[in-house]
Amino acid sequence: MKHSRSYVAHLTSVHPRYDIRIFHKMCCSLVNNGFNVNLVVADGKGHQVRKGVSIFDVGFSKNRLDRVFFKTKRILAI
Repeated sequence: MKHSRSYVAHLTSVHPRYDIRIFHKMCCSLVNNGFNVNLVVADGKGHQVRKGVSIFDVGFSKNRLDRVFFKTKRILAI
């Protein structure tokens, strides 16, 4: 079943960009089924496209408080 106009965005400030459950099992599976997938992360490694998944980076979190209060807002702003 192809969903050529459907978009999915996964937002995370905790998980690494290539997390097995999120990137490989969820995002890549959705791409393989015709979805346009965006993954928003906070790891400081920059934007990229891998295996059809567009990865957007909001920058590395210095500590837990930075991640909770500031990175979450930046992730939601994208």
